Parts: sequence; C-alpha cells; structure tokens
Amino acid sequence: MAQVALDTTADFTGGINLRADQFKISDNQSPWLLNMEVDPAFGVRSRKGWIDWATVGGTGQGGNGQGGQGGQGWDPRSLYSHVLGDGAEWLFLASDGDLWANGAGNFVQAAGVAATADPHGADFAPWGSDLYVACGRGNPGQKWSGGVWTALTDAASNWSNDYTAPVGGQMPEADFAAIHDGYMWVANTLEGGSQNPHRIRFSHPNDPDSWALLDYIDFPEGGGPITGITPYRDHLLVFFPSAVWALYGSNRDTFAKANVTKTVGAANRQCLTRSENAVYFTSWPDGVYKITADSVDEVSESLRPAFKSGNFNTDPDNQWLCWANQKLFWSVPYDENGAPSAPTSTFVYDPSIDAWVLWRAGDGRAVAPITGSADAGVPLGCSRVEATVLKLDALDAPTDVLDSVNYDFPTVVRTSWQDSGMPTIKKRWKRPDIIVRETDTDYVLTMHVFHNLQETGARRTRQILFTASSSNLTWDNNQPLLWDDDSVQLWGTKSKGSSIERAGGLGSTPAVQLEFHGESGKAWGLNGIVYKSIVRRIR
Repeated sequence: MAQVALDTTADFTGGINLRADQFKISDNQSPWLLNMEVDPAFGVRSRKGWIDWATVGGTGQGGNGQGGQGGQGWDPRSLYSHVLGDGAEWLFLASDGDLWANGAGNFVQAAGVAATADPHGADFAPWGSDLYVACGRGNPGQKWSGGVWTALTDAASNWSNDYTAPVGGQMPEADFAAIHDGYMWVANTLEGGSQNPHRIRFSHPNDPDSWALLDYIDFPEGGGPITGITPYRDHLLVFFPSAVWALYGSNRDTFAKANVTKTVGAANRQCLTRSENAVYFTSWPDGVYKITADSVDEVSESLRPAFKSGNFNTDPDNQWLCWANQKLFWSVPYDENGAPSAPTSTFVYDPSIDAWVLWRAGDGRAVAPITGSADAGVPLGCSRVEATVLKLDALDAPTDVLDSVNYDFPTVVRTSWQDSGMPTIKKRWKRPDIIVRETDTDYVLTMHVFHNLQETGARRTRQILFTASSSNLTWDNNQPLLWDDDSVQLWGTKSKGSSIERAGGLGSTPAVQLEFHGESGKAWGLNGIVYKSIVRRIR
C-alpha cells in the first residue's frame, strides 16, 4: 500500500510576502492575507471592524447624524491624541487647512485657524496639559490650553533675547514641532519673510513660549529640506528626504550633530512615526525603515515588489505611517490591479513577529491618518471618504460602519505552495483536514485549489461548512474561580477552541496551493491545514 505523506501548515507568522515568484517564499509566509490578523502563537483570524466614533462637521457620536464636511472639505492629514493630567483624552485633527478638537464626542473647529503645513497640515507638541501646534510657514503657531485656542506671536517679530525677562506668548512660524529635553523645538521656519528649510530652533529652557534670535542650528549637510523632527532616547532626530541626523546635548553650549544615515530619510511628516523602542519612517521609493539604538534597518522587504511595481502611486503625499496598538500602519495608494490616486490599502506590521498583513476598509479604501490610541472602543483613524473618525469594534464582527453605513469586508488567506519536499514529483492529494477557530455562528469557507505552481485559474473550488460549537461558552465574570490557595482570579472570555472539517480531494499535481475566502459579514480564523498526499510511481 502506498504510504501517505502528511504535511501541516499552522504557522503564518511570516505574514504576507508579495514576491512575484511565490514558489520561493518561506513556509510560514503567505502570498495574500487580506483583512486578516496573524496570531503570534498560531494561525490567522479576521480583523476587527472599523466603526464610527464621531463625525466631523456633523452631529453626535458613533454615527448619530450624517458626516457633514467642515470648512473647505474633507482631506484629513494629521490626527493626534492628547491626554491631560486628569486622564481626559482630546483628539485633534488637521483636515483641508482647518483644525478641529474633540473632547466630548463632538468635533469643534478652531475658528480662524489655518493649518497648511505641506502635506501634513499641522504638527503637535504636548507640554504638560497644554498643546502647541505648528501650523506651517506663513501661519502663526497655536497654543491649546483647557479648551481655549491662543494664536502665538511670530517670534521673529520680537525675539526674546533676555533670558531673565522672557517676552512670552511666542512661537516661530514653522512646519514641525517637538518637545525634547526641556525645550520646545521647531523646524523648517519662516523668519522675517525668509524661509529656512534646513533650520531647527529651540526655545528658552523650560519655557516653550519664549525664543531668542541666536538659538538655532542649521543643517546644510542634510542635502535638502527638513521633513520632520522627533525625540528618541537622549537625542533629537532630524529627518531629510535622503538622510537622518541626530542632535545631542542639553544646552546651546553642548549641542552637537551626528549623522545617522546618508542613504535614506523620511519623505514627509506623514511618513514618520515612533514606538516605544524605535522610530519608523518611509524613505521613498526605498521602503519603510526603523531606527533603533543600534542600527537603521528596512522592515518592508516582503512588500518591496508592491511599491516597486506600477500598481503603487508614487506620490508620497498620499502615504501615512502611524504607530498604534503596538503595530505599524502604512496607508498607501496601492492596488494590485493598478495605481490609484488615493490611499486604498493599509499594510499593518507587527514587529513582535516581523510580519505584515494587508487591510482594506469595506468601502475599498485605506484608513488614514491614524492616531496612537487604537485599543477597541477608542479613536483609531479617519475614513478617507466620509467625514468621520473611526474606532475599532470591540467585537469580532467583520463589518465596517462608515458614516452609519454597514460594509462587509472581504477576508482572504492564501497559503504557500505545498509539495512534500518534491516540487517536480506528481502526487495524489487526498482530502485535507481544515482546522479553524470555533465561532458563535455557522459559516461557510470557500476554498480554491491551485495546481502545479500556476497561481491563476483555480483547478477546483470547495465549499466547507463549519457549525458553531456548543462548547464556545464564556466564564461568568461575576463568579470568581478559586485556586487551591484560595486566591481569587477574575476571568474574562474563555479562549476559543478549534473545529476540524475534512475538505474534498485536491487532485493530482506536484504542488498545491489553497486560497480561502470567508463568508461575507462573518468572523473566522484559520488555525491549520493537514495535507495528505500519495506519491505516484517514480519512473
């Protein structure tokens, strides 16, 4: 009797790999993961939905009213979460030249404020509970304090040169702002009608409202205009289109420059973000990079075929790079069928497993910009179509609610090629076991089967029914469990188990590839696949 070979796919921690020759990708990678999340332990699952949190220029919260458009229109550029000393969270938005604030569910426009920094609109720098905003060269900086906006005087009109008698209420007109080591910093300034695209300025020590004429540092060695600044560890990083520099020191007598890299840099402020451990930036058209304490490294190798293809719009002004919920979000104008003018795809990177996946909203667009608060139930990012800010749904519901309209989004998992270590030997592939996460409702998976390293034209299509498990129960949070030592532990939702179904035979071929499509509007997860094959007689 012929021996049955068993091969198991359960590890998807390599994420998506868009190489043109998919035969060469790793076993734990996938050619296509759409609207799925990779579990660091095993398997993949459909992502949570994005739902309305508040409209902009409309009324109410969570979709209570249509998303009216504020000011000149809807073109969100920057979204910033500011937490006060008492824990209250305010959300600030720059869109189409306007500035908005939301502290109680409703966005209120800052009257008479222009935010036209190119292309990000505004840059935000918190000083305690106060917030300072660089609104672009040609516009006065703004200070927000206790719900009140104050336009700051252009420092160049009356420099505060006496440290013992600071003028106060000042801020240079600039594109960028940051707080670092007891100073307010701005960059790319306009001073007395003169543009200084390679200049950074620092305020009086511990006084963000006062600025002296000679307190600046120029970076002509950057090779272009400054595109962003951000603090990292004990220094300030200064970004250029093709270079990154660091500024060390604690005062004007000790400030010193050091080059970080002269090969890559941030395309613009929208392409710059940071986590607790690294600073991420998009150097166009090189890719996405991270700066850590030890090195500068690319993290987008597996996506490189996408942004090197003709399916990626080359304008970096329509890209956003954001850090939220311990993941990196890269919203870009990419579509496998052609280069769109607007961002339609959000690549999501999990640095804990060095893996990317691809998300698209139910209306076929990306979500951008994204703020740093992205836990379930709090603001996440902006719809690119409707004037609304979104949050992550707390439930496993694969439906996006955008401006009160429900959109089911597609969920797709494609496996790497399986050949039992013999890619040229023909085999008869028996019925595989499909292991999925238990769910609360019945659902159908559609499985397409591809043969012989040909990635188009499925040879077979199967429908697989998975029924809800009666064992998918939850612990009662009001009834604590007692351990043997009588310590009390409160339990949340019980971990979901797995269901196993056997699909139809896959046919005869040297190698097979499977593609799974989830049922519209239903959550699901793939934990593993057990392949069974019998090698044909070798001649």
